[in-house]
Amino acid sequence: MGATKRRTVCGIAIVLALACVALYLRVGPSDDVPDPTAGSTPEEVVQTYVDAMRARDRSTMHTILLRDEYLMPTWTDSFMGHDRALEDFTITPHREWSRPGTQAQHHRHAVYVPVEMTWSRETGRYGHPLPTTWGYVLVRDSTDEPWAIIDMGV
Repeated sequence: MGATKRRTVCGIAIVLALACVALYLRVGPSDDVPDPTAGSTPEEVVQTYVDAMRARDRSTMHTILLRDEYLMPTWTDSFMGHDRALEDFTITPHREWSRPGTQAQHHRHAVYVPVEMTWSRETGRYGHPLPTTWGYVLVRDSTDEPWAIIDMGV
């Protein structure tokens, strides 16, 4: 291999390595959010989930979620995408959740945590903040285990 060809291959390798580092910095985890404990309230678990989402900490998100479908790339990327910003996030007190006919019916304890939030786009595609009312259903079978999100968007 000639010197010119080696320099070209080396240059391409350097560019690819820098692109991989830039991509990781853009979409990789920005922080490690501690997992909730059995002593965490439902509101604290929801806050931890949002903190993990903001930090792109999929490991903590996975620990909190009982349904892996919420970690599918199309779902999480819509919330963790680079052009979305969660501006305001208000958690209101939880209330008991009626379980019959829901995914929570097989769990001993179920609660609903309503939230209000405002999404905006950094790129300005919407032109104004988008207020949203949202809710999380959390379950657990004993007080010795942390609450887990079984449903959201309710």
